[in-house]
Amino acid sequence: MNVPRRCLPFIRPLGRRISSSPRRSSENALEDKKHEARLKTAVNWVHRTLKPTAAIRTVLPTTIYAHQVPRDTPVSELLDLVFFGPLFRVKVRGIGQMRFVSLTFYETDKANAFFREMTDNEVVLRGSRLKFTWGHSRVYRNRRPGTRAIYLHDVQRLGGTHEAIKARMSLYGRVDRVLFTNDDRTAFVDFYTEAYARNAIDELHKEGVKAGFADDRCYTAGALRAAAVRNRVRQVILSDIPSETSVSELCDHIRGGALEKIVFVPERRVAFVDFLTHEKAIAFSRYAIYHGITLAGQRLSVQMKEDKPHLTALAPHIAASVAHGASRCLRVINTPERTVDAVRRAFERYGAVERVEFQPPATATVAFLSIRDAIAASRLILNQAGYEYAEVEFTPDHCAAPLPSAQNAAQTLRAHINKFLSLHELLQTHDQSQANGWAPEPEPRAEEEFNGEEIQPPEQPFQRGRDLAPHIFRRDWNPT
Repeated sequence: MNVPRRCLPFIRPLGRRISSSPRRSSENALEDKKHEARLKTAVNWVHRTLKPTAAIRTVLPTTIYAHQVPRDTPVSELLDLVFFGPLFRVKVRGIGQMRFVSLTFYETDKANAFFREMTDNEVVLRGSRLKFTWGHSRVYRNRRPGTRAIYLHDVQRLGGTHEAIKARMSLYGRVDRVLFTNDDRTAFVDFYTEAYARNAIDELHKEGVKAGFADDRCYTAGALRAAAVRNRVRQVILSDIPSETSVSELCDHIRGGALEKIVFVPERRVAFVDFLTHEKAIAFSRYAIYHGITLAGQRLSVQMKEDKPHLTALAPHIAASVAHGASRCLRVINTPERTVDAVRRAFERYGAVERVEFQPPATATVAFLSIRDAIAASRLILNQAGYEYAEVEFTPDHCAAPLPSAQNAAQTLRAHINKFLSLHELLQTHDQSQANGWAPEPEPRAEEEFNGEEIQPPEQPFQRGRDLAPHIFRRDWNPT
């Protein structure tokens, strides 16, 4: 019987050394049949064990190490990058100015998917590029069902504020994140490990507080992103925005695509950004996740909402206007107002204005928060007193500028092209000089020795490449 190679390390209790092709003879035929049956049983057991089931947790690794994490970086910012879950345990260990974080998953396929995504993309966290490696750990089987996240009802009994809830939950273990619902009556708390969450639930039940296990935020974020990609959602949600941030400062960090609208809620520290296309929303969300957007020292959390009808496709009249060049930004020529505040007051009657830029003598650029308001203003502003002779036209959205990574790549490519063109022009000038019968005299240079031999200046006419670095073409040249 042929034994798969992966099965051999697991087959131990057979009592004798098993060969893939055992010798058969009349003397030990009965014994070989017994071993054949035992071998089939062992191979079938190994095949069942290696299937992607709960038993795989004790066979294959489920832990991934994230290296080069800055010491001043909260672990919650690293967990914002995890879209596969749930997680079983999070451990943090520090070494000097850097530290590494171990992420242990329940299932190996989730860990493998997360590892592939992190290694396929350049992940930067507060200026440090992260490195991911596999670790060795074990998630014990036959555990009671549970996660590292819990929900709390009647949070007013525990303080009612974000700081009070986090301080109270820290008594049971290290806390990753605290999130409130819209009615502020229910809170979700993510711990570092499932053991901390189980301990918190047991202690809260003794005090009469209603609590229970909830879905891990890493699992929820992954499900939302999968639904958003499947339904081609165009909305990106930015949270954890500093309260003192203005909408103009926020828009300065949004790049990669023109916007349909942006809704900023400072009280909830969240912004809803709707792009014109699903592809631009995906590109921006990937950049914001892997490279990060930082405002006032705070890294923003990024996610995409589940499918909704108004988030998947543009309205027909807006799509038609966009096809003819419409955007949320207007350029007004010959405006009667001469100050930024006056122009803002004139256009705010049609919708919320993000910013106004005035260029003397009488040109202003107005950016709305919604493309609907910009389209309405472009048609109605000419009926306003003083704007009869003004010219209104759409101008490109400044959020449609390339992403910094794409812009840096374009600048690098442009620099290489300019360098190549400069070298090409230099060679053309030299060829033209040779054709005219004039060539610059070679500058005197010191004699160099390589392997005991002297290299003399070339006696042949100037040749491209070979005479620029003659030692490169010598077989006996040793760079050391």
